[in-house]
Amino acid sequence: MDNWIASLVDSKHLWPDQYLKHLMKVILTIGKHGRAVIVGRGANFILSPESRFRVRVIAPIETRIGNICRDYDVSAKKAKRRMIKTESDRRAFIRKYFNSDIGESVNYDLVINTDTVSVENAVEAVGSATGLKPG
Repeated sequence: MDNWIASLVDSKHLWPDQYLKHLMKVILTIGKHGRAVIVGRGANFILSPESRFRVRVIAPIETRIGNICRDYDVSAKKAKRRMIKTESDRRAFIRKYFNSDIGESVNYDLVINTDTVSVENAVEAVGSATGLKPG
């Protein structure tokens, strides 16, 4: 889905407001079906409170830079630039379309720091909080 939407925008077939309209349709459709994980895209601002559980995953800068270095095989300098740009783009998107701050904890039901919580424990915490078991 991510690549498809990006290709529409990149090839100049879709204006930003059209992108948001289509994005909202896709997210609302996924929300109706339920039992899905939507990463980003402002889903926590689009879905109704009764059909969502909002999780924010955070980590210290050093951890994020290290993850980018490892995952994309780039230098720490390039990783830091990538992280800053990505974060800036995400903040701007949320500010522009939802008039909110992506970092405000009130926009989430659970915040997980991956520097201190393992992936396994994070999955368990989300499962416990939602009443759903992974699988």
